[in-house]
Amino acid sequence: MDIMTKYGLLADCRETAYHKNGSLAFAFAHETSVISTSAGKLHLAHDFSSPRRKYIPSAKFNSDCSLQAANLAEQTKIETTLGDFYCEYLTFYPSGAPCRLFHLNGKLGGYWSEQQETELAKITEITLPCGLITAKIMTLHFYETGEIASVTFFPGTLVSVKTSHGLLKTRIGISFYQNGTLKSIEPAAPITIPTPLGSISAFDTEPIGVTGDLNSLAWNQEGQLCSCKTTDALSLKFINGSVRKIKPSHKLSLCSDDVMVNVPYTIFWNESNVYIKDIDSQCIIYNRLKLI
Repeated sequence: MDIMTKYGLLADCRETAYHKNGSLAFAFAHETSVISTSAGKLHLAHDFSSPRRKYIPSAKFNSDCSLQAANLAEQTKIETTLGDFYCEYLTFYPSGAPCRLFHLNGKLGGYWSEQQETELAKITEITLPCGLITAKIMTLHFYETGEIASVTFFPGTLVSVKTSHGLLKTRIGISFYQNGTLKSIEPAAPITIPTPLGSISAFDTEPIGVTGDLNSLAWNQEGQLCSCKTTDALSLKFINGSVRKIKPSHKLSLCSDDVMVNVPYTIFWNESNVYIKDIDSQCIIYNRLKLI
């Protein structure tokens, strides 16, 4: 069955789904299909025989018929505000603007490993608000107006990032505010930073690593450090003479059934308060005026 959309014809669609309002939700095209988008003309995936490629729809749509995602037949050069980027999968905002560009989109499992996927990735050179980087980039995430929101790297990739705290080795990803100011990074090694609670060794021993949108070391829009993760034990001193001990939670190591490891917790702060969360599922708030 051929399906005509406002972006172009989806040829020989054998698997489809529809929204409650009757509009097309997704379709698997099994013949060559080309659609016209804000990212250019895109050749959709139609041959799903490769054990590496995910069996996912050629195209997905929102209930208002706007394009949500495009699964490409092959890696395609897409022009972005940062320059050209090759990708296999794209998502879009309802307005039609590109949202996320995935360099590769392989099906990880017994037939295709994360290491093989990483080895297949090309090295990309792009100029970010924090400077030029050359790395294996997994995903570019853009704001709807075209500014870069975040960059996610392939596993094992390390990049030096210029920050207000100096040049920092970074893994997993970097995120930015819409004005280009650095928002967050994922440090590749523990780094000592100043906080309202004193100097702290900032490092996330258990980063999720799926996306560079949210990272453990963060800045506010004025360029000041405002959040970190740590496993440090802290001693908080108050102007009334009292002391509060802060210790991380513990859990069994994934590598051993009889070894306990510290669980990272989050500290974030503003001009008024300091917040400590992720210790026993609590969020504790301290007034900075009461701390020494």
